[in-house]
Amino acid sequence: MKKHIALLLMIALLIAMLGSCRSAANDQLESMENDLPTADVWNDPVYGLEEKEEEPEEPQEPAEEPSDQTEKPSENKPSTQKPVEKPSQQETPKEEPQKQETPKEETPKEELPKEEEQQPIDYSSWIKVASYNIKALNYNAKDSSKGSDQFNAVVAELRKIDADIVGLQEVDRFSPRKNADQVKDLAEALGYKYYKYTKTIDYGSGEYGHAIMSRYPILSSKSYAFADAPGDIDAREPRAFSRHILKIKDKRLVFYNGHLAEKAPEQLMYMADHFMAKDVESGLSVVLTADFNAVPSQLIGCYDLDLFTLLNGGDDFEDCQGTTVDNNNPIDNILVSDNLKYYWNTKENCGIEVVQTNASDHKPIYTYINFK
Repeated sequence: MKKHIALLLMIALLIAMLGSCRSAANDQLESMENDLPTADVWNDPVYGLEEKEEEPEEPQEPAEEPSDQTEKPSENKPSTQKPVEKPSQQETPKEEPQKQETPKEETPKEELPKEEEQQPIDYSSWIKVASYNIKALNYNAKDSSKGSDQFNAVVAELRKIDADIVGLQEVDRFSPRKNADQVKDLAEALGYKYYKYTKTIDYGSGEYGHAIMSRYPILSSKSYAFADAPGDIDAREPRAFSRHILKIKDKRLVFYNGHLAEKAPEQLMYMADHFMAKDVESGLSVVLTADFNAVPSQLIGCYDLDLFTLLNGGDDFEDCQGTTVDNNNPIDNILVSDNLKYYWNTKENCGIEVVQTNASDHKPIYTYINFK
């Protein structure tokens, strides 16, 4: 019994000791709670778990522009910014080759005029074409016979030009002015093996018309009266044109020659629509020499601009006004099909040259052509 009582006393003593320990523990906890930091202090970057996450970002804090949340992805920005800086360094060398490209472009520009200046040298192998209204060799002289001053003056000018093909306008043949075959006499004096006269009208006991002289064989020739065209013209002197086919090596050239009048635009349109355009569409090359009695501005648009080019003051040569008569009008002209190469005076921007002479009331003109 005494043992039981002693055991109970020991248990009671233990319980009392535990109670005093618990109260002491509670007192210690209360004092610790009073010493703990407030909630605001936990948000301070010096304390808490966030301190460990932000420690690697502290060296980037000098760039304080991004917020705390954006600073985490900014850890990758240094890697992305470095490649961005590299192309920025490459942009400067990119500008340097651009500076070098400008002189490269200037060099061909400087070379172009040199090539253009050399072009006339190449024209020596081209076909030289001339057009000349000789006024029936009856200008400033009563005598137009072979060997006369008038005849010799025209021969001298044509010899200087030395064209391969010449279209002549206002040519007499056994007319009352002189009983002579003028184109035959001129061709013999100048050494042209081939020539052809085509009549426009009867004149007294002879004829009056136009002619061509050629260093190439003339395969065929035919004359056409504009009286057949819509709207008759100039009853005083009906006009006409001729069509010739020339053999130049293995090529064929259709050579037209004419003397037009007041209705030259309509006449040219008739020729272009009914004859010349058809020749080009069939694959032939075309040249027209004529005294148009009309300035270039009246003629542009009277033919297909995609097929033909007017070399004196037309199309690509509007600044060129090669005057051929005393009233300073460029009424003599040469029209070529665009399947031909043609002469270009780059200094004057002209497709023809005018010869300054008073051997006739018209000045002769010439150009160069070649097959493409």
